[in-house]
Amino acid sequence: MNNKSAFVKLSPWKKISFAFGDMGCNFSWSLTSSFLMIFYTDVFMISAASVSVLMLISRLWDAINDPMIGIMADRTKTKWGRYRPWLVMCVPMALFTVLTFWAHPDWSNGAKLVYMYVTYGALVFFYTAVNIPYTSMTATLTQDSRERGSLSGYRMTFSFLTAILVTYIINYFVPTLGKGNDARGYLLTALIMTVAIGWPCFAICFLGTKEVVEPPVSAVKKSFLEQAKDAMKNKPYCLILLSFFMVGVTNYGRNAAFAYYFRYVIGDDKMMAAYVMALNVPFLFGSFISPYISNFLKNKGRNYAYSAIIFGVLLIVCNWVNPLTSPGLFWALTIITGFFNGTQAACAYGMLPDVVEYGELQTGVRNEGFLSAYSSFFNKVGMALSTAGVAALLAVLNYDSTAAVQPASVQTGVTALMFVAPGILCVIMGICFLFYKLDYKAYDDIVAQIAARREREQSGAQV
Repeated sequence: MNNKSAFVKLSPWKKISFAFGDMGCNFSWSLTSSFLMIFYTDVFMISAASVSVLMLISRLWDAINDPMIGIMADRTKTKWGRYRPWLVMCVPMALFTVLTFWAHPDWSNGAKLVYMYVTYGALVFFYTAVNIPYTSMTATLTQDSRERGSLSGYRMTFSFLTAILVTYIINYFVPTLGKGNDARGYLLTALIMTVAIGWPCFAICFLGTKEVVEPPVSAVKKSFLEQAKDAMKNKPYCLILLSFFMVGVTNYGRNAAFAYYFRYVIGDDKMMAAYVMALNVPFLFGSFISPYISNFLKNKGRNYAYSAIIFGVLLIVCNWVNPLTSPGLFWALTIITGFFNGTQAACAYGMLPDVVEYGELQTGVRNEGFLSAYSSFFNKVGMALSTAGVAALLAVLNYDSTAAVQPASVQTGVTALMFVAPGILCVIMGICFLFYKLDYKAYDDIVAQIAARREREQSGAQV
């Protein structure tokens, strides 16, 4: 039978408290993913080619620290749980976000590169130290798959609400605080977002959540290679790894291209804020109602598949629609794509905790931290390839950060990176998820088998 003590129904306030953690993360990461590249090239005056190399090397560093943090978090034992205590890493994460956005355009090229690698490398590490345990918490707050779906819906809603806020804050605060000095503007804005706003978000998350799902009585410690080998036998998880990789490629590649698209293709920086709003408000709605769609279909994977395919097709169409020549159609397509991107994203994070039980039934090991870390690693590899690809393409197409008008090749390339490339990948990804078999019935059966095994283990331990 099911372990009723872990099948808790979470109040709206507990879900909101958990979602505040993602808000805190994204005051750092949305700022970084959307504005770091243009900050490096246009404010810090670092070449696009150098930024491209940084993005690739930083992911090699992630290859080490993601699984390391995941395994350490799985083995953490405190009265607050295994993962909640790691939220304190928001302190150094915020500090290194501020340092990363501290530009020194007058330094020598060598000094700029050293500073860029040290600060961004530290930021990546401390972001991992917060985000991996935070993501792992989803599987420990309740064992009810439907509640987990709802929890992920709240999380994605707050995540993209933050993305909207970050865009508006940047566009208003940088010129206002900088007073003509963008380097000063970015520094003060990063300080306000990550320290003054970000830290209280993490405090709410810590105080408003409680881990209730315990690891198995007979939990065994396995090495990274052993856990990676086990993960590859977890078929639903393998699909999720593909999803996180593709999302890294599509979303972060698009994010990196946003600023270039609106500055050099459309010729209006301020329109980017309107675009993010038009994209993310329906995203919030989509992510919030996504659990209800999954409940109707009784399969999160099927919801994900339909959403990804529709999202991808509409993105491809957007390549030939311009907000200046066809504004009505462009903004309508943006709103619809935002909605389906929201339902897709909420499904991805809602499925991740469910595969923990699938793996536990197979191996007897409950390793939320490792599975979250491994999926994060794949996501960051995708992010690295896409952001480095954007920077490399700009370099190949002769992008010049000092030029007000870019060549037609740059404009065409940036537009394709915004729409066609991510659209094709999303369609492929959606087709793959038509084969996701871990529906609600299969999940409930797995949890029942785990509960029965735990009862036998406890009975044996008492004897």
